[in-house]
Amino acid sequence: MGLLRQLAHRLLSEERDSEFGYFDYVAAQKRVEQMSMVNEDIQSLEDMITDMQMYRRGNREGVLTLQWFDCNGEEKELELWLDGDFSENTTCGELIQFLMHERTRQRILLRRLLKSG
Repeated sequence: MGLLRQLAHRLLSEERDSEFGYFDYVAAQKRVEQMSMVNEDIQSLEDMITDMQMYRRGNREGVLTLQWFDCNGEEKELELWLDGDFSENTTCGELIQFLMHERTRQRILLRRLLKSG
């Protein structure tokens, strides 16, 4: 919650000092919601990476279930077999690389959103 408070303070300070002297609450709320969504995406990616790394450390096998809703609102599910082998051309290896790349991309997006405030 500290991040959201800092953002709100930053937005309020900048808008209050503008030449028009008013605060556009709707625009600020949309920015905060956008940043919150990106932050939630980052946390989900962090959780998935941690879950997958547990398979590596414990030399365990298991199923990772991914669930999402498609554009028609239908729930989709995909189950991936994780065998603990994180070498480059395996399901685990490719998935962990993808998750880490996506995490980096989302962090860059959040940084840009914060800077463009």
